[in-house]
Amino acid sequence: MRALFLLPIFLIPYIVFAQIQQPSRAEIEVSDYDENYQIIPVGRYGVLTFTQSDQKPDKENKKWLFTIYDNKFSQLWEKELLINKHFYYRDHYFDKSSLYILFGNYKEDEVKLIKLDLNSGTFEILKIDFLPRFSVYSFKVIDNSLYIDGRYKKDVVLGYINLDNRSFQLLPFEFKGTVNIESIDIDTLNNKVNVVFSNTIKKKSSILIRTYEGVNQVGQIALETEGERLLSGKLTTIGDERIVVGTYSTNNTLSQGMYISKLDKNGQQAFIKFYSFTHFKNFLNYLPEKRKEKLENKISKKEAHGKEVALNYNLLVHDLIKQDDEYIMVAEAYIATYRTETRMVTSYVNNSPVTTMQTYTVFDGWLYTHATICGFDENGTMKWDNSFEMGDFKTYSLRQRIRVSPDKNKIMLVYGTANNIKTKVISGDQVIDAKENSKLNTNYTDDNVKRTYLTDIEYWYDNFFIVYGFQKIKNTSNDNVKTKRRVFYFNKIAY
Repeated sequence: MRALFLLPIFLIPYIVFAQIQQPSRAEIEVSDYDENYQIIPVGRYGVLTFTQSDQKPDKENKKWLFTIYDNKFSQLWEKELLINKHFYYRDHYFDKSSLYILFGNYKEDEVKLIKLDLNSGTFEILKIDFLPRFSVYSFKVIDNSLYIDGRYKKDVVLGYINLDNRSFQLLPFEFKGTVNIESIDIDTLNNKVNVVFSNTIKKKSSILIRTYEGVNQVGQIALETEGERLLSGKLTTIGDERIVVGTYSTNNTLSQGMYISKLDKNGQQAFIKFYSFTHFKNFLNYLPEKRKEKLENKISKKEAHGKEVALNYNLLVHDLIKQDDEYIMVAEAYIATYRTETRMVTSYVNNSPVTTMQTYTVFDGWLYTHATICGFDENGTMKWDNSFEMGDFKTYSLRQRIRVSPDKNKIMLVYGTANNIKTKVISGDQVIDAKENSKLNTNYTDDNVKRTYLTDIEYWYDNFFIVYGFQKIKNTSNDNVKTKRRVFYFNKIAY
């Protein structure tokens, strides 16, 4: 039995750090083992949640419950859909007033694409023949064309679905060496799609952009360098120009700096500019002061003798943001962590048991160290850089965690971890509000949060974010509340 609890705005105890407020919260009671809730913010239309129920109306299907809430978390409507019992949620894409949600199964030869018209609240369910053992990483839609970054038989592939006739095919591309799809960018002005590929052949790494109309490739350009290895690339179309940002290296597979490149309206490379981390003003701010000072002195001494010092990092690069006359680039740095485990192992020697102690090194998740934020002018000149410390965040799921909201002459940076919201407000290389920690509000002042997990945060609209996850809460003081409750929650965050 689902129960939704909304907290009236006048009852919420406002917590204000770095201009953070929490004007709304919703809770859905869930069972002890239910972690199946998904949430998608859809701009001013509100928020969509959906979950698979335990109900099986027939042998082939299960019920999925879709609910949409307005921007104050009042429920607008709720609908049930029947979906193959073996299918699960794979990805979604939101475009203006349409939301596309893809369901499938790795072993099945079909998928279901649900198209939701947010203006009317109507669903269209498309059954599409597919390839079994095809993994969907992400997809985007333009008009009647859906493009998929996928994997098939361990190979990187570009999938295409024609939504008019519901047909699926793989778009051909041939690369030597290893290849990865870095991004798929929708160019609504020219009704085209730009796909960015990274290609590595031995010690050479490059970025190639291919342009498609429907199934047809209508353009291609490889970014030119003077020996730098281009490790990643994100393309953004702005008017009749295309901007590519990413990371590069001079001698290995770890990032040593950022680059920015512009393609003009004729599809030619106007420029490409490289910026080493050693020349950033604030890149090392996440380090303890003494360690930072020691490293900066080392860099200065080396450069005084004409030597280059390389700072090597793994980075997740975000899509480019246009703010007034600047391009804003955001990237999150992370490292792999490991722990040591000791196990007792019994073997047999001459039919006699022998027990020995063996030590193993085990992967212990990805630790995010910090994010770097850079501002470039329209000629690709870096005007400023800043950073956001993240050393308290570790996860086994590697993906972008920081959400960004530019507002006039400042930028809000935020991420969620456990029961906390971490924020920082910057303006260029200046810090307006230093990193702050805000506790998540619950519905009642006497609530005692015992556990918060699977916390995540998304940008919503204007100056609003939505943070969500699961909580176990205890309340022994309020007779109108269950003593113990387990909820899927979502809080509206404003600044």
